[in-house]
Amino acid sequence: IIALCGYYDDAVRIHAAATVENLAQNNQLSGELVDLGVLTPLKEMLKTQKHHCVLRSVKAMQALAKDSENQKLIVKENLIPHLLKKAHCGVDEIEEAVTLTLALLAQNSVNRPKLMFHGGFKPLIYNMEYGKTEGIKEEAKKVVANLFKLPGAKRNELVRKAADKFKGGMAAGGGDTYGGYGGGGGGDGGG
Repeated sequence: IIALCGYYDDAVRIHAAATVENLAQNNQLSGELVDLGVLTPLKEMLKTQKHHCVLRSVKAMQALAKDSENQKLIVKENLIPHLLKKAHCGVDEIEEAVTLTLALLAQNSVNRPKLMFHGGFKPLIYNMEYGKTEGIKEEAKKVVANLFKLPGAKRNELVRKAADKFKGGMAAGGGDTYGGYGGGGGGDGGG
């Protein structure tokens, strides 16, 4: 199954990722899948521009992220930046799956600083206000609340760094509030 997630044919990869999602419902299998290297092909699927591949990849990661050890390994595999790039991609189902996956990752206190560092709060704050469903708005609120549950000095340092990074994205992107995380909302519309 893991090898099929990296197969050249998109239809095969989509079915393999859906199988991973289903297998990950079993806690023991969830850990085994990650130990055997399923995150690498899922990351490659996530990087594509093909919405069906991205959706299956995110949903598989979401299922894997229900396990606390897997949460740490997903972040260690450097998947946060790739998830964030899809957080405002214009496909409701992908955006919702990314938000729910980030919510699971934020449950683990080890992951919170990395989520903050990579700007994980930006799409979440957007979804708190403008999420398409009440469920996604509530989930985004929970995630943001979890992100700020850090010890005082560490939290303040990360908030300062994240704010500087956010301001830098605003200055460089002409008002793009996502600072390169997938579009949405930038500039004055003129040339």
